[in-house]
Amino acid sequence: MNELDLSDNNLIAQLNQVTFSDLIDTCSIQADLNKLVLAQSRQQSQLELASYINVNCSYTELLTLFQTHDGSQYIANLKELYGSAFVRGNIIHTDLQRQLSIRQSTFRSILKTYQWIYMENYRYTTDGIIITINTINGDPTQMLNGITAAYIIKILPTEENLRRNLNFNIMFKGKVINGSRIDKKQLKLMANSLNNVPLAITNRQIIVQHKACLTKCSVNNNYCVSCIKPIFCYQLPYFKSRCGLCAYNICKSCSHPRTLYNKDKYETIIVCSRCLVRLKYCNYSNVDESTVTHRSIMLDDEGHDAGQSVYTYLIDHMEDNPCVKALVKKILKLGNEDSTSTREQIDTIDRNTLKEYLTSHPPLEDCNVSTASGLRSYPIGLPPTLRELDRMITPKPHNEEDRLNAVKKLNIANLIRNKELMQICEIVNAELQNLSTLIVMIINTQMCVVASNDPSFIQFYDKDESICQHMLMDGKPLLVTNPEADMKFYNFPSIRTLDIKFYFSVPVFSPDNYIIASFCTIDTSVKRITVSQYSMMRKLSELVAMIINDPNPVVLSQN
Repeated sequence: MNELDLSDNNLIAQLNQVTFSDLIDTCSIQADLNKLVLAQSRQQSQLELASYINVNCSYTELLTLFQTHDGSQYIANLKELYGSAFVRGNIIHTDLQRQLSIRQSTFRSILKTYQWIYMENYRYTTDGIIITINTINGDPTQMLNGITAAYIIKILPTEENLRRNLNFNIMFKGKVINGSRIDKKQLKLMANSLNNVPLAITNRQIIVQHKACLTKCSVNNNYCVSCIKPIFCYQLPYFKSRCGLCAYNICKSCSHPRTLYNKDKYETIIVCSRCLVRLKYCNYSNVDESTVTHRSIMLDDEGHDAGQSVYTYLIDHMEDNPCVKALVKKILKLGNEDSTSTREQIDTIDRNTLKEYLTSHPPLEDCNVSTASGLRSYPIGLPPTLRELDRMITPKPHNEEDRLNAVKKLNIANLIRNKELMQICEIVNAELQNLSTLIVMIINTQMCVVASNDPSFIQFYDKDESICQHMLMDGKPLLVTNPEADMKFYNFPSIRTLDIKFYFSVPVFSPDNYIIASFCTIDTSVKRITVSQYSMMRKLSELVAMIINDPNPVVLSQN
């Protein structure tokens, strides 16, 4: 491979070679949204192409598509843009400081394949970004040698909106001088690939969603949730299908099959017209390549243990805080069900028992959260009337009536601002450093925050605007990142007003094994939950259950 001249002056010179002013005049800058405009110029020894398309999306989505530095995401993007013509590829080298990347990709042409090694350089402007593409000549495996191209992405004037979406004009300009037939074929493929940008962005939005497991979701709607056309149970499968996002029956005309490339494999999903519209209302401006991976539990960093932090906190505050001492006794009782110790002082053996209980953690494979598989076992709730079809209703678990009866047995008035519950929230938030840690009880049509490290959160809220309600459906811990990009949560007022980006909750059970409360933590930035933090939350949720089910709770003084 020849040595490259990567100086800024050389890159600018390469960019200036791609002007095509005559082609720009033939392509209207006011192209229709999602409609490709293509122009070409042929001369004796060269081919020049330019294409335009306008799209509406977030800036992050566009950068993920055109400027990813993740190898698997790079492959997924090229498969979305080029379809079956793209075979494989990889990122050879990336220099973030100099904003350039060397990449290799292999394409298919009828009965043979050809390889292309090229350099991308990124230049940010006041209203967008310019990506120049230059073929690297001299490699013996190289089959493309004459392509020089650029993507020019400009932000168009856009009205302010909650989704933080922008209108972009994406222009491709490319030139082949003294190139082969394969060079010209590749240039045309790149110019026409802009036509797939809107589809690629929508597919990325679908991948972010927590999809439905259709074999576990039971539905019986007899009308299409998109067009309200009647659907009868005895109808042949050819005339109906099920949406992979909301899980409901839909008619054939409202079903849109999508082929997604995710986690190094293809998957096919059918999405209804209603869900496709709802996808556009979500805010993806903070969703990056790591968003989906944050939905599962991660290993701890070396030297960090949340259980050790909680143990240190308890020991440091035990002598001067009676509430902490009471919690230590309850934790010891949880750690050793046979223990009958009621001593006022905690001796060395008790400390060892406390430390062993708090610092023992399950293996990673046993740290289950309902979002880890990417599938949920329940459909999104449907509104009671067809006129409210655009409204998202929080679903109810199958044992909701029995669960509410278990909640009614508790004296919620005595649990609000309970001193021990407030202290538990304080302990957890000292470790997690989140916006707030809360204990929430879901009762009938409302949810009540009974305790928090921030007392301003302690009040009643609408149950249909609660992520905690979704935790009831699976009975497992629930981990949500970027809820503003999730079609189940994006329109919750709490998500918008507090700008919540992270939510993790653990169920609290009654003696009859019904979920009576949610022990949760929220923050304004995307966080990860480690094994030790997961273990800490599970163990302290048992402590919360012990206190809530206590007939004589300790009440915080109102002074």
